[in-house]
Amino acid sequence: MNASWFLDRVIVTDMNRPHLRFYFPCNNWLSKDEGDGLYVRDLIGSLNPMDVPKVNKYVVKVFTGDLSGSGTDADVFINLFGQNGDTGERRLDNDKDNFEKGAEDKFTLDAPNLGKLRKITIGHNNKGGSAGWFLSKVIIEDIGNKCIYNFPCGRWFALDEDDGKIQRDILVGGTEATGIVYNVAVVTGDIRGAGLKNSGKVFLEGGEFERARTDLFNVEIAALLSPLSRVSIGHDNAGVGCGWYCEKVVVYCPFTGIEQTFPCGKWLDEDDGDGLVERELYEMVSLRKKRLKKNPWSLWIWTSDIKGAGTDAPIFLQVYGDKGKSDEMKLDNNSDNFEAGQTDKFMIELPDLGNLYKIRIWHEKRSPFAGWHLHKVTLLKTLTKEKYTFNCDRWLDSNEDDNEIVRELTAEGPQVAEVKPVKKYRVVVHTGMVSGSGTDANVFTCLYGDQGDTGDRVLQNSVNSINKFEKGNADEFIIEAVDLKQVRRVRIGHDGKGGSSGWYLGKVIVREDGQPENIGYHISIKTGDVPGASSDSKVLIKLYGEKADTKKETLLVSDNDLEDYFERGRIDIFTLDTMDIGEIKRISIGHDNVGLRAGWHLGSVEISIPVHGKQYNFPCNRWLDKTEADGKVEIEVYPSEIVPIEKLINYEVCVVTGDVRNAGTNANVFMQIYGELGKTEVLILRNRSNNYERGATETFKVEAADVGKVYKIRIGHDGSGIGDGWFLETVTVKKMPTREEKKKKKKKKKKSPEEAEEEEEPQEIDIMEVYQFEAHRWLARDEEDKELVVELIPEDGEEIEANLYEVNVITGGVWGAGTDANVYLSIYGERGDTGERHLKRSDHLNKFEKNQVDVFTVPAIDLGELKKVRIRHDNTGSNPAWFLERIEVIDTNEDITYYFPCQRWLAVEEDDGQVARELVPVDEAFVLKDTDDSGSLATLGLEQKAQSTTFTVTVKTGDKKRGGTDANVFIVLYGTKDDTGTIGLKASKTNKNKFERGKIDVFTVECVDLGDLKKIKIGHDNTGKAQGWFLEWVEVDAPCLGLCLVFPCGRWLDKSEDDGAIERVLFPATLQTRTYVPFVPYEVTVYTSDIFGAGTDADVFIVLYGADGVCTRQKSLCQNKRERRMFFERNTVNQFIVELEDIGDILEKIRIGHDGAGINPGWHLDKVQIRRLLPNGKGSEKTTFPCEKWLATSEDDGEIMRELVPSRVFTEKLLKDGTLKQIDELIDDPLEIHTYKISVFTGDIFGAGTDASVFLTIYGDLGDTGERQLSSSETNMNKFERGQEDIFSIQAVDLGAVFKINIRHDNTNPRPDWYLEKVEILNDNTEELFLFPCERWLSRKKEDLMIERVLFEKNYDPDKKNAGDSSLSRDNNANVKDKKTDSSGESPPEGPCPRKLQTGRLWLDLPDGQTEFADASVEKFSVMGLDVEEVKSMEVGHDGATPESSWLLEEITIIVPTKGVMYTFVCKCWLARDMGDGLTSRVYNILDADCVNVGLKILYEVTVVTGDVSYAGTDAGIFIVLFGSNGCSEEMQLEKNGVRFEIGQKDTFIMEIPDIAPLRKMRIRTDGEGCRPDWFLEQITMKNLTTQEVTVFTYNEWLSTQWGDNLTLEWEIPAVIDDEQMMDYTEYTIQVKTSDVGAAGTDANVFMIIFGENGDSGTLALKEANTSNKFERNQLDVFYFSDILSLGDLCKVRIWHDNTGIAPGWHLEYIDIEDSLMDKMFRFQCDRWLAKSEDDGQLLRELACANNDILELKERTSYKIETVTSDRDDAETKENVSLIFEGKKGRSKEFLLENSPKKRRFLRGATDEFEFASKNVGDIAAICVSHCPKDGKKSSVKTEVYWHVEEIIVTELELYNQYFFRCNAKIPLCRKRGDQKVFECAKVIESFASKARSLVPVKYEVIVVTGFEKGSGTDANVLITIFGVNGDSGKRALKQKCRNLFERGNTDRFYLEILELGELKKVRIEHDSTGISCGWLVERVEITNSATGVTTNFPCGKWLDQNRGDGLTYRELFPRN
Repeated sequence: MNASWFLDRVIVTDMNRPHLRFYFPCNNWLSKDEGDGLYVRDLIGSLNPMDVPKVNKYVVKVFTGDLSGSGTDADVFINLFGQNGDTGERRLDNDKDNFEKGAEDKFTLDAPNLGKLRKITIGHNNKGGSAGWFLSKVIIEDIGNKCIYNFPCGRWFALDEDDGKIQRDILVGGTEATGIVYNVAVVTGDIRGAGLKNSGKVFLEGGEFERARTDLFNVEIAALLSPLSRVSIGHDNAGVGCGWYCEKVVVYCPFTGIEQTFPCGKWLDEDDGDGLVERELYEMVSLRKKRLKKNPWSLWIWTSDIKGAGTDAPIFLQVYGDKGKSDEMKLDNNSDNFEAGQTDKFMIELPDLGNLYKIRIWHEKRSPFAGWHLHKVTLLKTLTKEKYTFNCDRWLDSNEDDNEIVRELTAEGPQVAEVKPVKKYRVVVHTGMVSGSGTDANVFTCLYGDQGDTGDRVLQNSVNSINKFEKGNADEFIIEAVDLKQVRRVRIGHDGKGGSSGWYLGKVIVREDGQPENIGYHISIKTGDVPGASSDSKVLIKLYGEKADTKKETLLVSDNDLEDYFERGRIDIFTLDTMDIGEIKRISIGHDNVGLRAGWHLGSVEISIPVHGKQYNFPCNRWLDKTEADGKVEIEVYPSEIVPIEKLINYEVCVVTGDVRNAGTNANVFMQIYGELGKTEVLILRNRSNNYERGATETFKVEAADVGKVYKIRIGHDGSGIGDGWFLETVTVKKMPTREEKKKKKKKKKKSPEEAEEEEEPQEIDIMEVYQFEAHRWLARDEEDKELVVELIPEDGEEIEANLYEVNVITGGVWGAGTDANVYLSIYGERGDTGERHLKRSDHLNKFEKNQVDVFTVPAIDLGELKKVRIRHDNTGSNPAWFLERIEVIDTNEDITYYFPCQRWLAVEEDDGQVARELVPVDEAFVLKDTDDSGSLATLGLEQKAQSTTFTVTVKTGDKKRGGTDANVFIVLYGTKDDTGTIGLKASKTNKNKFERGKIDVFTVECVDLGDLKKIKIGHDNTGKAQGWFLEWVEVDAPCLGLCLVFPCGRWLDKSEDDGAIERVLFPATLQTRTYVPFVPYEVTVYTSDIFGAGTDADVFIVLYGADGVCTRQKSLCQNKRERRMFFERNTVNQFIVELEDIGDILEKIRIGHDGAGINPGWHLDKVQIRRLLPNGKGSEKTTFPCEKWLATSEDDGEIMRELVPSRVFTEKLLKDGTLKQIDELIDDPLEIHTYKISVFTGDIFGAGTDASVFLTIYGDLGDTGERQLSSSETNMNKFERGQEDIFSIQAVDLGAVFKINIRHDNTNPRPDWYLEKVEILNDNTEELFLFPCERWLSRKKEDLMIERVLFEKNYDPDKKNAGDSSLSRDNNANVKDKKTDSSGESPPEGPCPRKLQTGRLWLDLPDGQTEFADASVEKFSVMGLDVEEVKSMEVGHDGATPESSWLLEEITIIVPTKGVMYTFVCKCWLARDMGDGLTSRVYNILDADCVNVGLKILYEVTVVTGDVSYAGTDAGIFIVLFGSNGCSEEMQLEKNGVRFEIGQKDTFIMEIPDIAPLRKMRIRTDGEGCRPDWFLEQITMKNLTTQEVTVFTYNEWLSTQWGDNLTLEWEIPAVIDDEQMMDYTEYTIQVKTSDVGAAGTDANVFMIIFGENGDSGTLALKEANTSNKFERNQLDVFYFSDILSLGDLCKVRIWHDNTGIAPGWHLEYIDIEDSLMDKMFRFQCDRWLAKSEDDGQLLRELACANNDILELKERTSYKIETVTSDRDDAETKENVSLIFEGKKGRSKEFLLENSPKKRRFLRGATDEFEFASKNVGDIAAICVSHCPKDGKKSSVKTEVYWHVEEIIVTELELYNQYFFRCNAKIPLCRKRGDQKVFECAKVIESFASKARSLVPVKYEVIVVTGFEKGSGTDANVLITIFGVNGDSGKRALKQKCRNLFERGNTDRFYLEILELGELKKVRIEHDSTGISCGWLVERVEITNSATGVTTNFPCGKWLDQNRGDGLTYRELFPRN
């Protein structure tokens, strides 16, 4: 093969403006062997084809150095850079032996004129035996510009010399290139064979490019290119395994801080994919990250030239500037650096530190030969040439000078305004006096001042002692450092080494200590859950903050004390106590790579800072391993999200244990702090020491809520351990200060500037509040008052009295009311609470017995007015269940009694299962009422319920192995006002065995005045056989608040899993929060009658109804089976408190019933009373509903459900004087009980009857009946038989107008299937009749498999019912979830100012039955949202908050039909907290999307009316095609949606229709499938929601093959607009002439479609002709088609046959079509074969109409211009406007649209018309609009004049094509000629005449590329349809003889002859799913118009496979923009 090519020229044509052509002459070889050997050339373009390009010549002289081995055998390349661009990479080669030692080589380069040269890039490809090269210099002579440029170099280009580079940038004059080092990460894919065996691209040397590896490179370029627009990557295709799968390239520019990701995901392999070995990659903008900016610096280190000055130790450096400090940098000492007299150069990167003032340099070796004598250090900022010198001339040696190995050097140089002095600091360290206080460890310290710090200094050389840090020592050290100014803080610690490393530090003296205290950083480190993830290395971390950075800390001791740190899948928690560094910007984390298993897979890092109230998440998910990924063992990570958490402050608590005998304790000590702002949680006081020994003083640092000024504490212990008694001496609480900056701002008279400046000076306020609490008492069971808890008040606080509360606990009188459990009480008042107190010492020996009053005393600090009590027991003892009547608390100080009624069980097996209750006080009048009447039921449960909050707690145990637990689980709910205390989750409503794997348990928790719920704590006690527990989530629902919160967890509570914690604090997930209308409490009192057998064991339920049919849900009154057995006994009164929906002030009726279950279900109900509170809470209203009937199947009428209406209302109101006012009144006009006769008609078809039980619910505008079983037919013994009418009677409260029923059966018994014809309901009282037609099966085997139907009354109008409902029957999933809280939506802008528009979250609800976005699945949704105009970005995410909620999103496509745009975002990113970068939502920039125009759609409201005749409804598929003046739609299906298209029904829904209005006709068809294939269509109405135009299509006939007159499944209906029919019926006479050639006739079946100006005819089968044997040679066959809508003037026909019969081949001469309505004949000439074996083998031909002569357009034409001025205040103008057209044939003259005083133009909201004659410019692509002064002069005064144009419409008056330009822009008055705005054409309406002109036969080349994945090819038959502006090609088969088409990686080529389609809009490609392997991966389709040479590319990249992706076997492809 010959690759040589002689290129004449290249011509580039702008296809939008074809008159613009650019000519690029070449006239030269592109060949390695011919001409000058170049095969890449730069061509210079011109608009003039006769121009001769001017090429410049550059003479390049290359001087190789005169050193040994300086020559090279490699290929040398050069690239010249100038002002006008570059030459591209050129190989320097000629006939000589070039680049030898000391040689000068000369080369001539031809290139465009580059202007003044700036730099060159020169290098080689490292090939050959001796590749290394020493370049002395390069001289370039610019022949054209007569300039000479000198580029001195003097550097090696060799991998094993100098810096290892083989390519360099050299600036003119040889000045040092200010190189920007780019960090390039190349990721090789994790697929088989992905690795590359050769060396890669020239400048990426040293990479391995192995499978799943990441190779890192530092590329130095002498230009700032970031952000990059694209990168090019490739390889030289050499080597054995040269194929390479590149995943992506990541480029980070330290100078700009921009990290860019360039996805690839393709092979670079000649044998795989598309065969390319080099690719251009474009950035995915959405993944762009902003990191810390760093500048390149050159560092020179001069080692002194004295004996022994050099060192082998690694050198460390840290740089300080006035804006911060750098990290510690290690300077490599692997290649003989730091030798005596030597200067070593390094390139380093530093963040912006401002002006440098010092460096610290050191090494860490104290061995004899590690000493180093440093002369000086120089730093040069390579971009700005800022230079700093740091003089030293001292030893860094443990045996020389002052024996120090650390030096701080002050900066000198022109940039330094003041040279800082070096000072010495004396540090005195006092070791404590306690036993064992000394240490053998290495101690270090760091001093912090106003100007920097000293860094960590090992305190090695003590001035005053040899044996350092011994008990009682005061060791003095000298630290030398650059001036720190005021020393604020000292940091001191040790390394934990030595035999006795523990150390008790007394104090450190340097200078004044006044800085704020350190704060705690809680660091959770998760090790990845992958094989081999664990590590034995030491892990180090460094935090970088906005104020400062921490030092690099080794994580040695964890808080959660796991046995082995950093194990697979575990989480280790560490606390870093350090200075406040402000907001964390990034972290550095890594390990020392030491140990057997050094490699480590880091999952994520989470840092919580309670003092800041923030939690930082740092996802990593990568290896830190020398042998994995990129080989890094230390990385920098940026936070993916910052989550707000509860903000806490630091408290320091000092506890002194008394110095008395046995004063110490082993118990767990706790404390709670109370202040004016609230209280802290219970704080456990412990650390790693042996706490609370006799005489000891312990200090604890705790983080807790800020309670404001402290007024008391409660401290105590739990009494555990052997010696639990404790003598507490004192407690000191310090609220630690945090720095606050405040400005003094006082309104005073004017002062001098100096005074004013002084007043505004920030003041640092460091306030530490100290509270001293004296106890001096025992906390012991056997000492003093035997209390373990004490409350203390501060010594110098305000005097608060102690109080003694007398507590009377009254146990109820019900059977089994007493308890043996331990009871605990908390009392709450205005000033805090008592804490939980154990009620131990009663005045009775046996406490809490039935009907007993137990009296206790509770000493406490005075609480003020009491608000509530909390009482609970621990569920221990033989009989723990307890019925509490009430609690009375007497405030002995104030002599006030508070009454806390309860009257409920505290028992796991009773009531709601709670063993804790919160009770609120009620007025004495309520408690003591009716005390004289012992028979009455006095209860205050309703009042208690109204003041309390009932939470339904739902707990989901994860579906993991061993996920369930046997431990006792507890929960604490925390609100803004209080918490619930510890609640044991004992009684699950759903499962007897709680917390089992995958199960959901439901519990009830009640509390009072919790405030807004902010967090929960959940955990267990780690008891039982299987203690570990995997908690998925907790849901807390508060019906009375209308709020449901979800607390995600997704973690283990297990000591051997995760972080070992067995309790967790969880916060609500905002996105999962649901709100709804709050519930209210009702008290339901049920009276069972006193007659034999009146009681029931069934499940009793109730429903309450208010006005207008508003009702509650159905609520069961019993919680469990035990209650069902206990309640509703004969002659009993049972009372229940239920929370239900608020139904308003009026109770119209109730429905009460039971389920008929149990041993004795029959029930005789006497009456029901419903009590509810008045709106102000001061009283209640009780409504009585009499019944006195049986609810039993064997009694009365057999009903087990009754509807009851009220008879009387009893009201109680609490008056101001404390008395109760009682009002009892009858209800005047209650609703009546009506009898409804239900007639059920079973259909008269085979198998119509049913044996199943049938149930009915009737709905009216006043309510519903509830579900009733139709059990006793009044007409037939055997109900629901074929053709039968069954009548039933139902009694119900008046329903009003009945409009809907719900009817179903239970699918039981042998023959459950049922065909229901209709239901009639007669109201006996009013004689109103309601008809509900059905005519459908209720069957699991037939039709839609439904056994339940909702039927609407025949005359029901849903529009009246839903008046004002704008959501008009959207599709099921076209909804924005209103159930989730979402405040992110934006309303549309009201004013003229621009606003950021966004839709708010559009929730993508999966269809019913689908629970997840499954692997490799494709889901489709339709959503509606705010019009955001032009889409700029898209956010996608999910509401999952647990580690399990991980989602790998491959791709998302968004189609905006109303804009006609489709956006495809290729994502390939994890949306998960524990995957990728840890984000669960991501914003994608529109720049990352592939945007395609898919055609504008208009929203139509479609109303389909099915006829009111028998069997009119259908199950068949219904399809329509719409035809309009501007084209036609594709065939669209009218979705059934289960309930549409039924007899007499009107269905309304929204559809998206192409913009083809006004509509002319509709073609409608059914597929004739389903149980009911026939359909009687009455009418279809379509309302354009944009223009409000209504189009009516009336049919009034069957679409059926067996009924009606037409006997067809397809019909065309003309449109009627404003009572005008848009099309008329005609008769077509079609004459088909077969040619007079041999074998011209055919036996096949022939079909045709006629196309005209009003659309097409649809497929016409040419069957019945005037001849018996059709289509014979030289025969004329005539066909008649009557009752067909006239198409107007015809333009083409499509004719084909099915290739059947003995001789199917056919030669067609012509076709004549006569339209009887128009009385016009149309000729379609063919003269071609339609045969597989003749001509081109096509069986389908498109024939253009011969009547439409193709006339040449005239040179000149006329244009009508319409301008629409905007309707806004400042829109109009008095000046002129000019227009210029840019057409495909050229550019028009300037049209001046004049504005005269007589005839004003361009007024606000006006449309103005102008007409001009001009040359014909062809199709108009754009217009240039300018706003010009009337006098034609330049504007000077009128610069602020604008014209706001809305739209411009141009009509060409010869063919009447219309061009629409949607401007919507302000055009300023132009200052000079040529100031124009250009608008592209938005829409074209092509006239029929224009379309007909262009219909000429054209050959289209169709190229189909099959994908490269395994199994990509297909054996199925492939078909294609091409769509253009002139119509479509019809479905064409892609076939070729004797070829195996569409195989993997193949490119198949086909030629189709089609009438000119114009600009191609889309392609539909499909296959018929036949063959063995029918699945097919289509890469792309390319179609070339052979007439114009235009190629249109249709990318695909998707499967056409029923078993992959979305399961589609067709794709609609759109051209790429």
